[in-house]
Amino acid sequence: MKTLNHAMKSILPILSALIFSLSVFHGHAQIRNSNCMAPDSIYNRYLYDASHMTMRKLREQNHTYIDSVDIPMSHIDTFLNALLAVYNLTGVPERDSVVDIYDIHTHPDPSLNILTLQVYDSLPWMQSLYMNQIPTGNATIDSMINEHGLYMHHYSPSPNSPYDFVTLQTDTITNMIALANLFDTVQEVIDAWEYGTLNYGISIVDSIYPTHVELTYSHGWMDCWVGCVYRRYWVFNVYYDCSVEFVESYGTPVDLGLNELEATAIELSPNPFTHQLQIENMVETMEYKILDLSGKTVITGKTEGEINQLDHLKPGSYILMLKNSSNEVYTQKIMKQ
Repeated sequence: MKTLNHAMKSILPILSALIFSLSVFHGHAQIRNSNCMAPDSIYNRYLYDASHMTMRKLREQNHTYIDSVDIPMSHIDTFLNALLAVYNLTGVPERDSVVDIYDIHTHPDPSLNILTLQVYDSLPWMQSLYMNQIPTGNATIDSMINEHGLYMHHYSPSPNSPYDFVTLQTDTITNMIALANLFDTVQEVIDAWEYGTLNYGISIVDSIYPTHVELTYSHGWMDCWVGCVYRRYWVFNVYYDCSVEFVESYGTPVDLGLNELEATAIELSPNPFTHQLQIENMVETMEYKILDLSGKTVITGKTEGEINQLDHLKPGSYILMLKNSSNEVYTQKIMKQ
């Protein structure tokens, strides 16, 4: 019995190591080193996302901070580090999908820097705002504007109504729900609310665990104004040491069921483009499709190596999909200047 116990003690470290190895390398899942550092341009790019995720979590938990105009940075950092770790991940194609190709961020609703007030237009301080004059002469309003760094975003007169709408903006990430509630306490304000936006099809959803943050990126397309018909998901586990594990992808394939083309030799130029795209190293005529980031198709056609007449596209990011005669698809993010 002692010999058996001794043997079990000897093999336990090996079994533990094997179990850990299997858990790390299960299927395509592999924990990879990354880091949570980034230059200011990338940091600011994901700070707004992390703040949205924090606000969403505070609302879900009915946290006391939900009534605070200031969003706690300690909470934001948890999500920001996770987002930066995925951004810095290398050697994982799925990272390239969510970062480079589809540039997935959180859905920006509600806004964290814009709110709207509904107020009688006859009030002197509203007339000041109509003239874009701050301070307005209303001590309470001016104090709130000054404290939260607000300035005019837009004034909307209502000719057939006794009140107008004024939209205020700040350059500081702010809990606009709480700030709107503060403006609602001002007797002359009829209503105040945070600015909202429509759903453009991209989203990042989080789950917090003791050892890691789970991030689920998604890209939806087709009729996203009323709820996307199709959606693709990518799931990552980000551990608190900034290592990352890609877990799985599921949902509708972004190529709508077509095979991915092994087309590393294909090159696009110029990218960013102005009025045309050159496609190098094509071996046959290919069908092409250009989609906006909501998944809406804006141009289709066939090409032998050149796509012209792109002048009418608005500046911004798009997805180019090329399909060959074998129904294999090459996908690349492109940008119109």
